[in-house]
Amino acid sequence: MDLSLKCLWGVRKLLKTQGDNKMTINNKVELIGNMNKKGVHIIETEKSTFAVFSIATTDSYKNNETGEWINKESIWHDLITFNPIVIEILQGLNSKARIKITASLDYKPFPVEIQIKEKGKSITKTIRKKEPSIIVRKVEQVPLTKNKDKS
Repeated sequence: MDLSLKCLWGVRKLLKTQGDNKMTINNKVELIGNMNKKGVHIIETEKSTFAVFSIATTDSYKNNETGEWINKESIWHDLITFNPIVIEILQGLNSKARIKITASLDYKPFPVEIQIKEKGKSITKTIRKKEPSIIVRKVEQVPLTKNKDKS
């Protein structure tokens, strides 16, 4: 099993032993966006089944002068879930469905080699960085809504 699967398996065990109903969740992320047209990819290993998928979020704002809604650039988010109920819900959704996910962030360390100058010489050092993963705990389909002007 490669390192990324081992890290994901460890996250799954942590979430399984410390489920939402047994602890307070302070690491909470909510995203509302559209699933990509490729849908959900289910991955089965000896020890676990999980799903990976992406959603695009696009923030918008209202131009005060014209009253027109302006969309900002779409951002794609790669997501993963180990929850069998969430996987089943995702499989039942159409591609490009608009969904709301509730998730938490997890970070896995990885080594990066950098070049630095020390006493006039270029040397290579290895540092550790952290790559975030968005671990989905809940998903629901939501309608497309625009903010109403309250003025």
